[in-house]
Amino acid sequence: SGAERDLDRSVALLPTAAAHYGLGLLAQDTGNRSKALNHFREAAASQSSSGKAAAIALVTMDLPAQPQKYLRSRLVLNNSGRVIIQLDNPTPVSVVSVVVELGQRNSDGSIRGVQRYRLRQSIGPGKRASLGTDIRLDDPAQIRQWKNRVVSAQVVK
Repeated sequence: SGAERDLDRSVALLPTAAAHYGLGLLAQDTGNRSKALNHFREAAASQSSSGKAAAIALVTMDLPAQPQKYLRSRLVLNNSGRVIIQLDNPTPVSVVSVVVELGQRNSDGSIRGVQRYRLRQSIGPGKRASLGTDIRLDDPAQIRQWKNRVVSAQVVK
């Protein structure tokens, strides 16, 4: 389109967050996911209003496909030795339907006994949530034998 051509020229001369964000929106509208993500990523590096809008667009578009890239999870023990999954959302959007897989490491590095846990509430931008498990450990050092990963999540619309 003419607008896309003009923005492409603008980015070539002076790559601004606003131009990258605009090109990302155009690429998204035409179904070019890869191009949209690249432009949103470029624009999101800026702290400008366009950069912040691009960061939201980037996470909204990419988080459902790659939740582990955006959400942080770690294992901790509560006072009774129960394993708790702590989930941090450093993104600018709220997330919901977060599912985490948890399993025990074998000596060869493979994972066995994988269980899935679903967080029932949403996690706001910059917030943390905890997810209880049914696993109890006698020795806190045993927690290193467990591995977790976020396998799915959705952006709150």
